[in-house]
Amino acid sequence: MKIASLFTLIFCSLYIHAQQVEIVNQSDSADRRQGVWVLRHENDKISLCENFIDGKRQGVSLSFFSNGMLHNEYYYKDDLPHGTQRVYDNVGRLINLYNRYEGKVNGVQIVYYPSGNKQEEMNYAMDLKDGPATWYYPNGDTAAYYDYVAGNIEGIVKSFYEGAKLKSVTSYKQNKQEGEYVAYHENGAIREKGMHKNDKREGKFYIYDENGKLLKKETYINGEKK
Repeated sequence: MKIASLFTLIFCSLYIHAQQVEIVNQSDSADRRQGVWVLRHENDKISLCENFIDGKRQGVSLSFFSNGMLHNEYYYKDDLPHGTQRVYDNVGRLINLYNRYEGKVNGVQIVYYPSGNKQEEMNYAMDLKDGPATWYYPNGDTAAYYDYVAGNIEGIVKSFYEGAKLKSVTSYKQNKQEGEYVAYHENGAIREKGMHKNDKREGKFYIYDENGKLLKKETYINGEKK
């Protein structure tokens, strides 16, 4: 696959400059695509360049914006996405980096802000979110941290103010809020606490000011305030 990928990268680069149209977009007698195929935008700039062997995409597939900037850098094995995949915006900034194994998202995925800082980082196991996940503020501070198990949020979810100050702690079970919930003021004092059941507020909730003074109590039954 690496040889085919390198070939396509080199060929696409040469083709873009040399315009050798007679050696691309070929099919065999069985109408299977063979070799490098190139598609174009209406403005005649290349929109897609990829390699085929017996009708199946192999190696690198490059797509481009109409301004000529690289959009997607995908890798294939036997017509299935396989390997590191990269997505760029129309000015060349990397916005998404992830891996696929035999067509399925597998391993770490990272989404980026235009600044280049991470926006989101999470793990996948064969198309299912699985393992730690982190959201970030544009300045790089952690906004939230949580864990997935087979596609569901499980356990403790922590959110933060900018500057790494704890904002809330919520318990989850199978993607639903379940159990204790505590929210904090920016000074670290408890702002609110209570319980969730089946993703709804249940029982007593206590609300405090920034100095720790109890402001009010609220009672919920199946998410409805009484």
